[in-house]
Amino acid sequence: MRHSPLLNLPFAGDTATWAVMAQAGGATMEAHGPYQRRTARTRTTILTQSGPLDISIPIRTAHGQKYRDTRLNYDTDWDRQLMYALKTAYNSTPYFEYLEQDFGDIVRRRHEFLWDFNCEIMRLIANVMGLELDIKETEAFGPAEEGQMDLRIGIETKYAGRIRELCRPVAYTQIFGPPYTERPFTPWLSVMDLLFNMGPESRLVLKEMTTARC
Repeated sequence: MRHSPLLNLPFAGDTATWAVMAQAGGATMEAHGPYQRRTARTRTTILTQSGPLDISIPIRTAHGQKYRDTRLNYDTDWDRQLMYALKTAYNSTPYFEYLEQDFGDIVRRRHEFLWDFNCEIMRLIANVMGLELDIKETEAFGPAEEGQMDLRIGIETKYAGRIRELCRPVAYTQIFGPPYTERPFTPWLSVMDLLFNMGPESRLVLKEMTTARC
C-alpha cells in the first residue's frame, strides 16, 4: 500500500507542497508535533507590485506547546491587515473577486486555534481547485511509517527545498509577472498566488509540476 506523504500543516502552503499533495491524492498531517516559530505554519509568500512579500499570522506562544494547542493572537487587527494585503496584491487578478468573500469569511471567523484556521484555508483551496484530497492526521508523534515520505521538515524555510526538489517550477500567468510586466516568473509562491491568477485551472499547473518527478 502506498502511503501519503507526511507533512506539517502549513498556512495556505506553497505551490510545491500542493503539487506533492495533488500528485499523491492527499497527505498525512503531523497532528501531535511541537510548535516551532518562524515556519510556514504561520507564514506564506505572495507577489506584489514591489516583489515577493511574506505575510504572517500572529500567535500566542508557550514553552513546549504543541501545534494543535497553539492559539491565534488577536491583540492586533491582523485579520483585517491580511485581507488588505491580499486585496492590494490580487484585486486585478481574474479570480480574486470571486474568492475574496470566501477567504474573508474564514479570516474574520476569529478561530481560537491556528490549526483549525489552517485546516479551513486548506479545505477552501482544495475545493476551488476541484481537488479531492484524502487528508489524514497522525495518531501520535513519532517516525514516519515504512515507505512513507517524511516531509515534515519542509515546513522550515531553510528546508523548503526538501519538498521543492520533488517538483519542477511551471510558469503560469502572474498579474505582476509575464505577460503583464517584464518581471520574470516568480516560482514557489503561496498557492494563493496560483489560485487567484488561475482559479480552477490551478490543478492543471500542479499536475504539470509533478509530471515524471514525484
